[in-house]
Amino acid sequence: MEQFNEVAAQIFQYLYERFPTPSAIHTHLLVGGSVDEYELTMCAKSQFACDVVDWLVREKFINASGGNLGTYHQCFLTAKGLAALNETPASLGGKESVIEKIKKGLSSGSKEALNAAIGAGIAALASHI
Repeated sequence: MEQFNEVAAQIFQYLYERFPTPSAIHTHLLVGGSVDEYELTMCAKSQFACDVVDWLVREKFINASGGNLGTYHQCFLTAKGLAALNETPASLGGKESVIEKIKKGLSSGSKEALNAAIGAGIAALASHI
C-alpha cells in the first residue's frame, strides 16, 4: 500500500498541475524506472506504476489511453479525481485539501503524509458515493 500511495500521489500531483490539459504519462520517468524499447520490457518499478495508472483509470479517478511500455496518452483528472483531491477531510485536520497534503508529503519525502493524504482522499470520496 505504501508503494501504491507514493505512485498515486505522484500521478495525482502531475495531473493536477496540468489540469485541465490532457498530458502524457511516462511511468518510467515518473517513478525513476526503466524501459527497454528493444526488448519491449520494463523494470518492476515501472510495471507497478502502470498497474497504479490502470487501477486509477478503472476506478475513474483519471482518464488515460494507451499504456504501451508504460506510456499513456490523453491523461487527465476526472471530476471524481478532482473532487477527491480538493476534499478537506476531517481526518487530515480539516484545514488542507488532499492535494496540498500530497504536495507537502512529496516535497518532504514523508511516506506517512502521503499514505494519510491518499487514504483520506479516497475514503472521503467513497463516503459521497
